[in-house]
Amino acid sequence: DEQIRQAVESCGGLDSVAFRREYLCEILPDAAGLVVPAFDQEKHVIPDGKYAIKPGHYLLVGDIGGSRDKTAIHVMGISVINKITVVEELIYEPRTDTKTIGEGIRKLLERYTIQVSNCWMDAHGQTLIDLDKFCGLTVSLPLKQDRDSAIRALNSAFYMEEIHVYNTCIHTIKNLRSGAWNTKHTDFQWSSDFGHNDAIMALVYGYRMRNNVAIPKHNPSLYESLLKRRETEVSF
Repeated sequence: DEQIRQAVESCGGLDSVAFRREYLCEILPDAAGLVVPAFDQEKHVIPDGKYAIKPGHYLLVGDIGGSRDKTAIHVMGISVINKITVVEELIYEPRTDTKTIGEGIRKLLERYTIQVSNCWMDAHGQTLIDLDKFCGLTVSLPLKQDRDSAIRALNSAFYMEEIHVYNTCIHTIKNLRSGAWNTKHTDFQWSSDFGHNDAIMALVYGYRMRNNVAIPKHNPSLYESLLKRRETEVSF
């Protein structure tokens, strides 16, 4: 008991990173190198459907990776407790063809009744043209200026507990937990698991574009149909 007490004290406490690494053999990333150190799985991950999303308050955002990176697409919304919530993820491997990605986007738009005007994708110009030509999807580019400020804003949102992530978004949770900067802290560290931290960037775009969502005018029949649809999927 005395040896354990001394080990705890020397490491800075039971919950310290040093104690958890050295004595509990947990694999913990260095917070200084993480892209989103403010993310806390216990605080920010909630059961799928714990809080319903306000009808019509959805947006679709994504980072299309191309030949080297993964493609990450998120359905996000504003919940009934006014939290920005990541509802669903769609992850494709590198070199996935544009038509397959477009079909996935279309299914999500239909499933959540999202207007295409509330859909933003970070992609090359040719990819956007192909989405329009082959899939009939006219999506827009998100605002992309000042990446580092946008990431700081995302961290701040997690610190302020403004964001929830459904526990079904497994890839996104792992990327938030482990996505890292390179050694010089100038760019993301690429990995086969997370690509170029594409799921994190999709969240960055979603958080940035959240205030640009066009909420449909109140339509009683539409509201009731959306509410009934959500009641079959989530509990309030």
